[in-house]
Amino acid sequence: MGLSIEATAVCQTGVESKPEASSSTPPKPPTAPELSEKGVDALRARLGHLRERVEELALLATINEWPAVERIWWTLLPELRSSLLNVSILAEAQIGIPLTKAELSIQLNELERILKNLSDCLARESCLQFSDLLDGRLSPWLWNLDVVLIKTRC
Repeated sequence: MGLSIEATAVCQTGVESKPEASSSTPPKPPTAPELSEKGVDALRARLGHLRERVEELALLATINEWPAVERIWWTLLPELRSSLLNVSILAEAQIGIPLTKAELSIQLNELERILKNLSDCLARESCLQFSDLLDGRLSPWLWNLDVVLIKTRC
């Protein structure tokens, strides 16, 4: 004895719902500009989150909360790299990112230098220098990337 579609929907959601008519046309796949816009919006939101985390990290480094700094840094680093991979993919596919391969390479190399300097400071447990690099180099780099993404909307 099987359940009807209506009964299954009630069991799964707790709310009675009518099944959609099967004769409806499937939704259209998003166009390249729509995908680009959604991808850029998602990246900008992620960059905003990363900037907040960088600010939090800089404050913790300034007040010498070193165990928290190390813990947050090692969780933040993969997030940074993942976001930049997304930027690279969009730029390579020429979807919404107005950077040439050369410009992208320069930006990514700059970020690698910043991350290496931060890792060196972390190894030396140099709190103030770590905080200064976050505030003076990484945060502005993230803001500049956000500006590039904003320009795609114009």
